[in-house]
Amino acid sequence: MKVFTLILLGLIFNLKCQQIYLWNILKSDGKTGFIDSLGNEVFTDNYDYLDTEFKDGLVFFKKRNKSGFLNSRGNIVFYSKIDNGQFSEGLLNVNDNGNFYYLNVNGKITLNLKQLELPKGKKISKIYPFSCGLALVRLQNIGHNDIDFGATDIEYSGNRYPDDWIFGFINRKGQWVIKPTIEEPSEFVDGLCVIKRNGKLQYVDTLGNIISTIEDSNVDDNSEGFGIVFTDNDSCFFINKYGKRLGNLCFRRAHAFHEGLAAVEINDNWGFIDTTGQISIEPKYYSANDFNAGLSAVSIIVKENDYDLGYYFKECIIDKKGNIIIPYDSHVDYHFKGFQNGLIGGQKGIYNEHKEYTGWYELFYMDKNGKKIWRDILKQ
Repeated sequence: MKVFTLILLGLIFNLKCQQIYLWNILKSDGKTGFIDSLGNEVFTDNYDYLDTEFKDGLVFFKKRNKSGFLNSRGNIVFYSKIDNGQFSEGLLNVNDNGNFYYLNVNGKITLNLKQLELPKGKKISKIYPFSCGLALVRLQNIGHNDIDFGATDIEYSGNRYPDDWIFGFINRKGQWVIKPTIEEPSEFVDGLCVIKRNGKLQYVDTLGNIISTIEDSNVDDNSEGFGIVFTDNDSCFFINKYGKRLGNLCFRRAHAFHEGLAAVEINDNWGFIDTTGQISIEPKYYSANDFNAGLSAVSIIVKENDYDLGYYFKECIIDKKGNIIIPYDSHVDYHFKGFQNGLIGGQKGIYNEHKEYTGWYELFYMDKNGKKIWRDILKQ
């Protein structure tokens, strides 16, 4: 199994109606920061923590017991008492000792949920980021204190307290669009959400309209109008928003659709299917990342007993027809999100002439022509 020791993200955000692109870096001197599309360092510093991704023009940081949000120049926009967070659709969800509200990009409270109408005997226990104009709100019984597992994601795999927790969705005015009657939610993606209500799974739209009732019991990873159904025999298949199965194939594992293609595993090899359910790129890879900007990183295993493990990985970049755009390279891991605004991040292990790993590796960003526009050498 491949291991990514560093997550490198390409970033898009809007600032004063201009689209700006920045990419996160980690340097050999321990500093973190961001570069532009030419590989120039925009800002770096010895942060205690710096998020890898800008959202709505801001990125979270911690330094010297202070935390808050930076702009694209690395200047502090405002300080915050939260431990971490990302803006979504211009708002940041905050739980301040039981007071739940949303901040705008200037750090001002713009939506306070004190006046949100709640069912009798219930209180707010968590609020989530906005997506498709709606935000999930979790309620629980007054007097109940559940365990905080520290997770920031929604409990998609099941309601930990089914006799206590219920969920609903609010709009940007703080009004219920989907009332808190949901037993298990997913997030809204591409205007659709899968919810469990009264024991039934349903596809709903952002107005709360029921698109379909789903017969299958475990649906996840909704994207581009398709969800993945996971079966009891460790296989999966796709359905559309009307609950109809996509094609006749079953897969051991699968990724959500990206740019009209989904990575799937068949007989221990990865390939891609299209939105008709047909195989578009034959399953012949050890791993396959999602398509982004029309390109995907795929890998194969090379067996060679001279190496400690008896094998090593080679990875290349392909287009949607399976053509190799950037040739195979050894001991390289491209970032799983793929190309972001023309660049892809990755890391490459450095081996000596005896085919032994030296403990050093190269971090880099590369353009679609295979040219590295930024690189640094770090010790494992």
